[in-house]
Order: sequence, then structure tokens, then C-alpha cells
Amino acid sequence: LYEFCWNCCKPWSGPTTSSVKCGADDCNHPSLAIIQNCARTIDLVEGKIKEVPAFRSCLTCGCIAEHNTEACKYLICPRCRKEYCFACLLLKKDCLKTSSYFQACATPVAPKQTTIALWI
Repeated sequence: LYEFCWNCCKPWSGPTTSSVKCGADDCNHPSLAIIQNCARTIDLVEGKIKEVPAFRSCLTCGCIAEHNTEACKYLICPRCRKEYCFACLLLKKDCLKTSSYFQACATPVAPKQTTIALWI
């Protein structure tokens, strides 16, 4: 039986309370650095939403995405097909309750993400 960590994709290390993240000090998702270290921001919806981090991680499956800035603020995840707002990171159906496709969100722009969802 080979045990590996779904988060860091390395052999399982140490006990933990999670079934997907090992106890190693350096247990980080391989793509985490992309969203944490990117200093670039983008403007969405013709400049109505400013300084959105250029890379986002899908809250459902963890897939890293970049918005092309040419359409509305929503993105369809290429992996799990969930639709979410690239600015506030709410699911599209929840964000649409207080704004529309080409309006700023009622909630502020979500900060740079510090974790990546695991889809297992």
C-alpha cells in the first residue's frame, strides 16, 4: 500500500487530522505558489472592478485559472464546470443575488488566495 498526500503529492508524512493533507511542514499544493506569488492584478468589466488578482483557484476543485478580461466577471472552471465570480469568488448564483454580469460585486474583491481546494 502506497500512501501519498493529495495536497503536496509527496509520500504521506506524519500523523494528521486531515485525510487529504499530510503533517509535513512543507506540505503545500504544487500550484499554491502561482496564486500566492503573482503580483499582477487585472481590471474586470471595463474597469468597473479594479485590482483583481490575475490568477484564481477554483473553490470547488482547485484548478488555477486566469480571466481573459474581455467578458463578464464570471468564469466557468475548465475542470469541474462550476461558475464563479472571478472578483469576489462567490458562486455565480450567489453573486448574482446582489449584482449582475457587468456590475461590481456587492462584496469587496476577494484578496489573494492562500489555500487551494482539493478535489478528490
